Amino acid sequence: MIVYFADRKMQILGQASTNLNDGIFIIDDTKTEYISNGVVIFEATICYAGRSEKDMRKICASGNYLLRKHNAENEFYTIVEREFNEEDKEVTLYCEDAGMDLLNTIAEKYEATKEYTAAGYIDEWIRGTGFEIGVNEISNLKRTLKWESESTVAERIASIATQFDNAEVSYSFEVEGMAVKRLLINLWKKRGKDANVQLRLGRDVKNIRDKESVQTLATALKVTGGTAEGGNEPITLYGYSYDDGDIYVDGTLLKSRSAIAKWGSLWSNGKDIERTYTFDTTSQSELCAHAVTELRKVSTPTKTYDVDIIELPENLKIGDTVYIVNDEGELYISSRLLELKTSVTADKNEATLGDFVEKNSGIDKEVKELAEKLANINTSPGSTTADTLSLTVESSRGVVFTDTLVDTNLTAHVYKNGRKLTDSEVATVGKIIWYKDGKKIHEGMTYRVQGVEAVRVSAQLEV
Repeated sequence: MIVYFADRKMQILGQASTNLNDGIFIIDDTKTEYISNGVVIFEATICYAGRSEKDMRKICASGNYLLRKHNAENEFYTIVEREFNEEDKEVTLYCEDAGMDLLNTIAEKYEATKEYTAAGYIDEWIRGTGFEIGVNEISNLKRTLKWESESTVAERIASIATQFDNAEVSYSFEVEGMAVKRLLINLWKKRGKDANVQLRLGRDVKNIRDKESVQTLATALKVTGGTAEGGNEPITLYGYSYDDGDIYVDGTLLKSRSAIAKWGSLWSNGKDIERTYTFDTTSQSELCAHAVTELRKVSTPTKTYDVDIIELPENLKIGDTVYIVNDEGELYISSRLLELKTSVTADKNEATLGDFVEKNSGIDKEVKELAEKLANINTSPGSTTADTLSLTVESSRGVVFTDTLVDTNLTAHVYKNGRKLTDSEVATVGKIIWYKDGKKIHEGMTYRVQGVEAVRVSAQLEV
């Protein structure tokens, strides 16, 4: 990893590295990424033995820029704080990628008189900062928003994203050589990707603590929206018609039939468990759509999981979804990386996981049926021997797989008159042939199934 220091005019003043011992080298570093506000923090301790402290104070002055290069990463930060340790000849830096213009500039109270896009609001406060809108996945949405207090521009941008269907923000930079060409604010419906990575209890995960709560459960929502132009009160769902068979509008309430049937007590006489829900729109159809999504979420218990990770794969990015599996309990959870800490000098990755979703309903029935079939006895149709030969197949990772992450070693076991044969004894009886969709694919005692959504594999003892 190499970092370059530049002044406010983007003139390069010096550099430091993790593998150069020329007087300025990085002895400690941490890069922390957050989903919550999109800001990335970079902290580093730099040893400057052999260089004058006067030069270092100029190079590492707070407000200067820092360009970080590591593998394919090209990142741009502002030095927010720096602290010199004169005895040890070290300087510690705290940097953020949002930049001083967004972190220190005040966004004042504001009330929109009409609907604007998220980019329209952001443009109001980033003029003159050098930043511009990059990726924009919510360009089709408009809102009439209001802020009754001041905040920093970075905080205001995060607030805008939240009010646009909980969109997420990131900052990125286009760097060519030693020149920063563009400073970008990206707006995502949801950051990250499905990383197609499994973390298994006993292998990648030390422990899973499962929590369940009905503290926020509701069977009905009292819904309000924004105030229409010229109106005095926020709109409600009164007079709006919606019924999908389960969720329906009843006056100003949005109710769930299945939820009240399940969670109504013997003495409640059908009374709803009500909570309030507000969404800033003057459209009843939009208000109803968002309220339906919210009611589906709150009409079931809240489940959370604390996961102790032994080791996290290095290729994961902030916002990515991973899968946590406990084969024994047939528990399958998807989770996002909400906070990610990486260190080049310490060679480690730490993650904070959240947005847990239990995926018991996501089990691929065909794959499960296949696993059960593989456990059945297969005999060679051409065998006429008086001895009883049977074959079973064992999966190294249980018999329950996810619908997109089939990854297991299948091992055949041959029995003769009820006694398990060794591999050498099997060779004297016949061959284990593996078939996929009726076609021969492998010969041997084991076969690996990996990276497929669903598969039909069978093993045959051919004598």
